[in-house]
Amino acid sequence: MDLSLAFLKNRIDEVKPVTLVNERRSQKYRGVKILDPDAKLQKGFLYFWQDDAEGLLKALDDGGVSLEEGAGVVMAGNAPDDPKRFPAPMLCFSGAQRTDTFNLICEIFDSFNEWGERVYQKALGKMDLVQFMNLLNEVTPNPWYIADASYRVLAARDAPEVEELSYIWRFLYQNKRLPIETIFAMEDMGKIEQMSKRKKAYIPATEPFNIPFVSKSIMIPDGEIAHFYLIGVYTRLSQYEIEIADFFGDILNRVFAREGSGLPAAGRFYDSFLSDLITGDVSDESSNVIGKMYADFSWTPTDHLRMAVFSRLDKSGSISDEQRVFLLESHCNSRGFFHDGRVAAIINTTRSCRNAEDDDDACLALLRPLVREFNCSVGVSEVFSGLAGVLQLGMRYDQALFALGASERPLSTPSHSFERSSPIVLFSSVAMRYFQERVVQADAISIFEHPSLAILRSYDTEKETELYKTLQTFLENDRNVTTTAGLLFVHRNTLLKRLKKIASITTLDLDDDNCRRRLSASFLIAGNAHATRSDT
Repeated sequence: MDLSLAFLKNRIDEVKPVTLVNERRSQKYRGVKILDPDAKLQKGFLYFWQDDAEGLLKALDDGGVSLEEGAGVVMAGNAPDDPKRFPAPMLCFSGAQRTDTFNLICEIFDSFNEWGERVYQKALGKMDLVQFMNLLNEVTPNPWYIADASYRVLAARDAPEVEELSYIWRFLYQNKRLPIETIFAMEDMGKIEQMSKRKKAYIPATEPFNIPFVSKSIMIPDGEIAHFYLIGVYTRLSQYEIEIADFFGDILNRVFAREGSGLPAAGRFYDSFLSDLITGDVSDESSNVIGKMYADFSWTPTDHLRMAVFSRLDKSGSISDEQRVFLLESHCNSRGFFHDGRVAAIINTTRSCRNAEDDDDACLALLRPLVREFNCSVGVSEVFSGLAGVLQLGMRYDQALFALGASERPLSTPSHSFERSSPIVLFSSVAMRYFQERVVQADAISIFEHPSLAILRSYDTEKETELYKTLQTFLENDRNVTTTAGLLFVHRNTLLKRLKKIASITTLDLDDDNCRRRLSASFLIAGNAHATRSDT
């Protein structure tokens, strides 16, 4: 690890006072050597001068010593009265023993070279990011964290004191991301653009964090993918922390470029916000954030939106979840993100509706090529729009997730043949099934079930008849005798005899609207209860 004189001074000041002369922060050194008379100095090395400043100046004037551009000097003695007479940067130890000075510099170089080598070796293997980042704990007591380009925390060092000092840091550690209002504040102040342009680590202005920190952007050829920070809590930030961040960040650049980042691109901070909305984490600022999101995506409050949830990726597949999000957003007007380990997306079907008979057709047309490309299934919610619709994103996600489940487990009821599954399922097509499965879970639901169903089940069991199925099919087909007889594969007269028998043992009045509605709902409830018992 190459070190600057400012880095060395910061490290040495903990032990003994040292003066830095002719500082050049961009100049780094690989190690230290003894400066012998008549020796030609090499660029990138520090040289230890064993005499005082006047002796070095005389050697320079006599031509016995030649300081190449990029070389530096360490000297056990007072700083020169006129630094401009010396062409190289210098570290001067006043009142220090020569041997102690040389040994101290060597120890610092040896220590950081050994640490840097372990960092390199760790980065070459299969890397666990948290374990890798923990190597920082050996060289700085200050807390650190690394976040992806959407400001979600990938790894962080525990620091309870930081949480007490700042609301933002407390939120970051607890929620594993920056508050979205903080991101907007950074954007308004130009900090995000500034950090994206700076390839070297630096110490920005503290606002809006109110704690000094070192910022280092992690870059790959495709652009910025992450941010690495050292927070000045326990020690005053200096060139020391800046160089640590630069060294460590540059290695992270290579690791992510080599392995493929697997991280979202810059500007994806809405991903965390959308995921929070699904879990019901709605704040007073949510409405403002949604308004800004609509503006950034060029959406309008009247646009037709749907939530889509994709099946989890087959491990043997050749396409990653990150690629799925990229292709999804490239193919249609949508915003993809991750929630609970799944790829989810808000799809805007408004523009596609102009070329389709209805919104359902437009949605299916958008998703079919993606489903073929991804080799997966997808569940889709009903249409929503505007502020109120996005605030209910949790309900729409629940709809899409249920539809996805329906695509993977076909429907079978006593009166229906086994239905083949489809890779794309709209919630509207399984809404009654949702009702059927959810309502049976309600407490005391058996009170609602029409008592005639129990009578018919008991009669069928005793007499080995099919009156229960006959009544269910008859009601589902709007009491059409011909259609019902065909579905049951019985003669019309046989069906009429069964209906007469049902009337005689139950006293049902099928001409009564309320009676029919309750019977239909009861069949839904009873059908799901039957399916649940069969599964167990």
